Parts: sequence; structure tokens; C-alpha cells
Amino acid sequence: MARIQGSLWEGVALRRTRAGADPDAPPRPVALPAAWEDEAAAALAALVPGQGPVSLPRAAEGWIARVTKGGLRAGILDEAAAQHLAEALRALLLTRRGCPGAEVWRGDAKAEPRFVLNLPAFLEPEGGFDIEGYVEACAIGIRTLDCLTGAKASRLRLGFADLAGLLAALGLAYDSPGARATAGAIAAVTRGAAEAESGRIAERLGAREPVALLWPAPPAETPVPGLAEAARAALDEAAASPGLRHSALIALAPPDAA
Repeated sequence: MARIQGSLWEGVALRRTRAGADPDAPPRPVALPAAWEDEAAAALAALVPGQGPVSLPRAAEGWIARVTKGGLRAGILDEAAAQHLAEALRALLLTRRGCPGAEVWRGDAKAEPRFVLNLPAFLEPEGGFDIEGYVEACAIGIRTLDCLTGAKASRLRLGFADLAGLLAALGLAYDSPGARATAGAIAAVTRGAAEAESGRIAERLGAREPVALLWPAPPAETPVPGLAEAARAALDEAAASPGLRHSALIALAPPDAA
């Protein structure tokens, strides 16, 4: 049973609609947050197997339970950490900042799981970028993927989607120097935050890889306040790890989960 009471779901108003995975597919009943648009209902209908009714809380709690159970079995999480991670995943999903790829929603055990971060969702009302929230989301993504793979995988697949949408919202032409600097800094933050979390997991379960940040230096400045400094700080934190648990952490991500 989906855990609703005592979680973030408890305060979420849902609306009911009917949607199909594509225009030719038969519509199915869908329950999703009231503020979410019909396109999100269609995406949810496509993500969840079957033709029957689908509810976002119930569908999400299915994979959240697999994450926490996998983490507990592997020794990555204790009970308190499992509850904290579950609530963090609900928050990322409800704010549409990130969640696993379609293969996780569908329970495809044969596919490599992905975690996708939706870059425009980290924009702040005054036009900045929520760097602290993004760094935390990267760590949550790595922790989630390690739990889903039972701490056995040496390669994880964290990615981000809709860089073009972020740059447009920031008022940056896609091929401008400012856009290139911003993209480079976000990539550096992602890499640094992911490797820092891999280092923290290694402290608990043992390192399997040395730290080797063979990565271009992040841009010295970007049009986004604080982003260049955050990129340098993220890489420095990763470099300070005694070792890493994973040999690879970043992968290009299609936006099916964003």
C-alpha cells in the first residue's frame, strides 16, 4: 500500500482526469497533483504499465519502496536514513526537480536505472539557480541509484534534462559564451556533487576506485551568480574524498522522467 499518511503526499490535492500514453492509445483514469497540466497526465499514463487507473502517489511509492528496501538490504541505509531518503524523493518528484527514469517506474529489472534532474525546475523566482538544492539533488540521485542496484554497480547513470530550457529562462542565447560557461559550470557541479556522494558511500561500504578528477577546469565566471564558485567547490569536495565507490556516475539522460 502506498504510504500517504505522515508523508508529503498527505498535503497534496489531486485531480482526476483521463489520458492516454499517446493520441491513439485508449485513455485511462489518472490521478495527479491538481496544479499539473494534462501533458503530465499523459506522461504518467505512459510511464505506468497497464491500462487501468493510475495514481501518482501509488505509482511513485512502488519504486520508492524498492529504493529503500534495496538500501536497507545493502547496508547503505539505516531505518532513519531510509525514511529521510523516501521523503526527499517525494519532494523532488512533487517539485518536478528529478526522479528515476522510465525503466524504474515500469519495474524493468533488466535495464540500468537512471536518475534524471530537470534543470529548469531549479530556477529561483528572482532569476537565479538553486545551487544548494541542485547539489543535494545530485547526491540524492546517486544514493537512489546505488540503492536500486544493491550497492553492486560500479557505474551509475545520473543525468540532467532540458539545458536549453534553463538557458532560455535565464535569457541566454544557446550558442553564446555565457550559455557555454553556464553549461560547463552545471556539468562540473553535477560531476563534483556525484563524486562527493560516491565518496561518502565509499566511506561506509569501502572504496573501489581512486579519486581521479580528469575534468576540464570549470569556468572562472558565469552569468549565474555563485555558479562558478559552486562548481569549483563541488570538484574540490570530490577531490578530498579518500576514494570512490563507483567508476562512472554521469550519463546523458533523455527527458522521459523529468
